[in-house]
Parts: sequence; structure tokens; C-alpha cells
Amino acid sequence: MKWFPLIGGIFSICYAVFLFVNPLTSVATIAWIIALLIFINGIANFLEYLNAPERRSFWQLFQSLLSIIIGFILLTSSIFALTKAFVSIIAYWVLFSGILRLLTGLQLRKWDYTGSSIYISSAVVAIIFGIILLGAPLLSASIIGMLIALLFLLLGIALIIVFFRLN
Repeated sequence: MKWFPLIGGIFSICYAVFLFVNPLTSVATIAWIIALLIFINGIANFLEYLNAPERRSFWQLFQSLLSIIIGFILLTSSIFALTKAFVSIIAYWVLFSGILRLLTGLQLRKWDYTGSSIYISSAVVAIIFGIILLGAPLLSASIIGMLIALLFLLLGIALIIVFFRLN
């Protein structure tokens, strides 16, 4: 039991080195898992559509087929295309959320809410971040991959320190 922190720390540091050399791998892995979930969700919704004739909706059929197609396309994409698509989707989500947060902040300011400036400030940061992500999705994915590698490196160091403190 005492050796688990050392073994975990060594594996974590080795994985961190691998991710530093291949930073897109971690983002592509996350994107692949999400693509698989989209694909499986599409199949499950399609089966539900087929098995419940009394609750059939064109929109349910459309959504399930769209999920199956998008999931399949993402699952069969290259690591670069998958990573770029994933970061682009995140970028659009951050940008859209920032715009909605800005509109909320402006509405709160109209109502003389004291916390409206926090909403507006965070909205501006989100919008800028979304634009940066959209402008350079592969660079952004590489930076995210490096941050994940740094987390694994710090985790490995912490586990090795725990091992030496236990002994």
C-alpha cells in the first residue's frame, strides 16, 4: 500500500511527459469521448423513437439522426479535425454565453442592480476568450493540452512527495 503513491506518481509524470510532447492528445481524447456520447445518445433516441409509436415526433427523429451523423463524422475524423471541431464548439459556447451574460448585465444595470458590473466584466472576458479560441483553435487546444500535462506533472510530484513522507 505504501508503494501506491510512488507508482502513481511515476505513471503520472510519465503521462505528463507524453502529453507535453503530444499536447493535442488529451484534448482529442476528451473530444473523442464526447463524440462517442453524441453517437450513442443519437442511437438511443432513435431506438426510443422506434419503440414508442404513440410519442413519435419528427423533431425527435431529426435530432436522433443528426446526433448519429455528427457523432459518426466526429468519431471518424482525424485528431486535428476532431480537436479543432471540439475547441470550435467550446469557443462558440463561450462566446454565446458571454453575449447572453453581457445582455443580462446590461439589463441588471438598467434596474440599478449593484452586481451588474461583475456580470458585464465577466461577459467581456468570456467574449474575448471565445474570440481567441475561435481565432486559433489548434493553438488553443495545444495550450489546453499543455495545461493538462502540467496538472499531471504536479500530481505526480505530489504523489512522490506523499510516498517519501509516508516512509
